[in-house]
Amino acid sequence: MNRLTVLFITSVVFVMAGCTSDKSNMEETESEQAQLVASEKTLPRNFESISNQSVPKGIQAELVKTQDVYEDSWKEFQLERVIPEIDFGTNDVLFVGMTESGSCPYILDSLKTNLEESQLVITFEPLDDVCTADLSPRNFVIAIDKKLASELTSFRIVSEQKEIEVPVLVKSIEYEG
Repeated sequence: MNRLTVLFITSVVFVMAGCTSDKSNMEETESEQAQLVASEKTLPRNFESISNQSVPKGIQAELVKTQDVYEDSWKEFQLERVIPEIDFGTNDVLFVGMTESGSCPYILDSLKTNLEESQLVITFEPLDDVCTADLSPRNFVIAIDKKLASELTSFRIVSEQKEIEVPVLVKSIEYEG
């Protein structure tokens, strides 16, 4: 009976070790590949029409890959701060526009990457219990490692109320000439 118990316990240990083997690629990890560059209470003038044409509605997202497009998007999103320098040799920039409660603004909790799904996960701190139902503008400007950005097809926004997957659209400027 003793040998059977030892064999059973050993088997359980091996099964558990196999089930908990390295799944780190499937987990979300704090990102060194993405960082917040800016966040202000502004949106593009045409936010309503553009954000309501996309799915999910009410969010505008664009990925920029060059300095010219970065400067154009900075102006489009009506950001008032001095534009930070970005090394476009190693980074791309994601502009995200959305609305929030005026009394409960979104506060970024973390930027994580899920390497298995090539996805950026934007998580916000929990909101207060009582928030007004008004729609106040909010944008987030996030620098993303070029390698990760080249594989991004979507990103997730996670708050305590919901989790939303948002497609990533690359913005470019067409020059007439």
